[in-house]
Amino acid sequence: MSFPMLFAAISNKIHRTDMKQVSNHYESFSVKKITHDDFVKKLRLVVRDYLLRSTITSLQRKIPSRHELEVAIQNMKDPKSL
Repeated sequence: MSFPMLFAAISNKIHRTDMKQVSNHYESFSVKKITHDDFVKKLRLVVRDYLLRSTITSLQRKIPSRHELEVAIQNMKDPKSL
């Protein structure tokens, strides 16, 4: 899962000014002004652990496992196997 995917998921759950802070912190991280650890600390302060945890869990449920992807690809190659 990527940070932009996480940001899209939380953007409607936090105040616009908080989301702007998150974006600014991410920009600082992207241009290496702050470390990954510092970015995560700042993200946790703005968004809070509960919302991060629940959002990440929700997103992980939506992402198919490697096995599910392999089965889907195989079924696309050989529809008779369904």
